[in-house]
Amino acid sequence: MLPHDNGSIDCSVSDHLYLTKALLSGGTAEQKRTWLPRIATGQLMVVISVTEPDTGSDVASVQCRAETSTVDGHVLNGAEAWCPFAGRADVIALLARTDPDPKSETRGLSLFIVEKEAFPGHTFEMQPLDDYFMSTGSLVGGEAGLNQGFYLQMAGFAAGHLQTGGRATGLEQSRWRRAPRPRA
Repeated sequence: MLPHDNGSIDCSVSDHLYLTKALLSGGTAEQKRTWLPRIATGQLMVVISVTEPDTGSDVASVQCRAETSTVDGHVLNGAEAWCPFAGRADVIALLARTDPDPKSETRGLSLFIVEKEAFPGHTFEMQPLDDYFMSTGSLVGGEAGLNQGFYLQMAGFAAGHLQTGGRATGLEQSRWRRAPRPRA
């Protein structure tokens, strides 16, 4: 898909692609059945959350923690600084640190599917996640996905970079088509 006049639709598809790619490569059979049809049909708006106040876009430095709960699941604590379209989203693909050892770096991150209520607007700045409970099924890949989130997320980013290149090419083709031509 090359957007020719407006890249906004294409941009809103990117985050869907990231979670879809993660689910296809590392999700459980139940997660694929639950999420992929609803993402594919547009029933859900998905966004990603990997940016924090003190780490910026250094994904490997994410500090938001997901600790195992006494109930089946995880509890999130931390802050996400910026998440485009998060207001309108139904689901956030959120990267969180599941290994508290900072030396674990990329190996200590897991990817979670966080359901939320959509609301009008696009802002999602400096949102604290204090003792936010997520069920066991929210960890992409289940127990096999523990500490694999960085790799699942990066695979989606790689596909997203191809999409970004296609978007830029399509918009440039449109600009070139509409550009005034010199008179002979």
